[in-house]
Amino acid sequence: KDAQVGKGQQVRGSKGSFAILVAADGSRVKLEGETVLEVIDFGNVRSFKLDKGMGMFQAAPGPARSFQVRTRSAVMGVRGTQFFVSYAPTGGDEWMCVKEGEVEVSSQKNESALTLVKAGQGVRVEASGKVTPPEKYAWTEKLKWDMDSPAARMDEELLKQSYDDVRVRNYD
Repeated sequence: KDAQVGKGQQVRGSKGSFAILVAADGSRVKLEGETVLEVIDFGNVRSFKLDKGMGMFQAAPGPARSFQVRTRSAVMGVRGTQFFVSYAPTGGDEWMCVKEGEVEVSSQKNESALTLVKAGQGVRVEASGKVTPPEKYAWTEKLKWDMDSPAARMDEELLKQSYDDVRVRNYD
């Protein structure tokens, strides 16, 4: 509780754990359960690597600071927004959705091919690196977007249903 996390450090959660990281500018990161997040930089450039689990990210609005989240397969860059990123419960896919603002998503294999994901939309990043087209999902509104309270834990059943919805869509 109330521990400081700095550049180059790793935050590891265990089953049932919950943490909220807060930067000096008000940016927030909410982590739950068996999540592993590396803080690449938490200063003017806010950069993270999500190695396992799920995280909800809220970039504080303001001057053109960089806010980036990397996963095994994707790179997500944002400006003054709130979004959710998770590894699939099974398989190597990842998925994300946006509550506010916009997020640029690219594959780690081709960072120049950007997919713009807007509020209410989500994408799946397949283990192969393919980013599916953005699509509006009703369940994004049901996620617990509160970034201040431990009572705002994610609903695991909703997350499972949400992932199933993303996974079964035919994107081809």
